[in-house]
Amino acid sequence: MGQSERTEPEGLRLAFRKVQITTSSASVRRRRRLEWRLARGLRKYPGFAVWGLLFVGVVAGLNSQALVRIQDRLANRFEGRALRTVDSVLEVVGPEVVIDSVEFEKRRTGIAATYYWKTRTITISPLVKRYDEDDLLALVCHEVVHAMFDQKDWPSYYGLPGWETYLLAEETAADVLGAHIAGHVRARGGGDGRGLTDRLVSFSRLLADTESPLGLYQTIARTRADLGDNAIDPDLEYEAFVHISSTEMVNDMDRICRENPEPWQAARIIAEKYLQPDREEEKKRRVVSEWLPRR
Repeated sequence: MGQSERTEPEGLRLAFRKVQITTSSASVRRRRRLEWRLARGLRKYPGFAVWGLLFVGVVAGLNSQALVRIQDRLANRFEGRALRTVDSVLEVVGPEVVIDSVEFEKRRTGIAATYYWKTRTITISPLVKRYDEDDLLALVCHEVVHAMFDQKDWPSYYGLPGWETYLLAEETAADVLGAHIAGHVRARGGGDGRGLTDRLVSFSRLLADTESPLGLYQTIARTRADLGDNAIDPDLEYEAFVHISSTEMVNDMDRICRENPEPWQAARIIAEKYLQPDREEEKKRRVVSEWLPRR
């Protein structure tokens, strides 16, 4: 689907809120001390009352303007970092794939990033602002792999009954091939590319492992056992199960990528094996589905 979803650790979110509250409270205390001192001075020297009120207004305006400037600077810093990451991935993949634009959503959503096939656009959520360099690179590589498959028109499963099975394979390919591309990008910059690829693939394998207590399947089963059958939103569960396949598929795609280190060659082999149903069978079963989003 071209969607990557990651949830912030609760501890980080609570810690951030605590910092915000502390900073806000300190600002309020400082402002109240300033206002109290000004009020005492204005009672002693009433002729300066107008100037005092003007001063308070200017200070408040400067504080507000400074906050806006800081927020804009932080946003621009993140957007610049994300754009540089996209450029670094496209340099490795080459000109055969085109990303016409990278857009940044204003509102935070549960989806970290999406590739839109109609406009050849990668859209990034504010959720990603706290991603470290490895996670941001992996996320961009995931979406670029979707663009690779789409722009070569290699997926031919849209509109077929059971198309979710092929969608699951494409999402797995975006993770695994994306991990290998991320390694190429990191190595090109002088870093440990193999180590990054191994870590990312291991994480995909862990999520798909039905026997691991840290995997998706046991996590969902444990959540239901503890909180009830309706503890997980059905839409969220659907998104999870079309992104996480099996350790066998992860291992096979990882093998293909290691045997074919050139990204386009690996993508072609994966597409032929996992994304292209039998052509004759496809003709018999294809349904009209122009409405179906290809993301």
